[in-house]
Amino acid sequence: MSGVLVYADKIDENAAEVRYEVRRDRPDGDVDGVLVIETAGPRNAWHVEGPDASSALAGLVVGRAVRHRGEQGAWPDRVAQQ
Repeated sequence: MSGVLVYADKIDENAAEVRYEVRRDRPDGDVDGVLVIETAGPRNAWHVEGPDASSALAGLVVGRAVRHRGEQGAWPDRVAQQ
């Protein structure tokens, strides 16, 4: 997936999970699924939901979101990755 720009915007956060809408190429484009990062357990397990869900696209941004959380202490409002 080289050359693909992926955006993930946080849409919900609670004690059990954080959810991001994932879009390809444009931050205001069609949603390509919802990334769900489970935060209640010892590890940050994740999956994607939705009819157009792409685990490949979500996988591009999940590491960056988890890393930001570890470094800054909060989940980012937006993640972008190419």
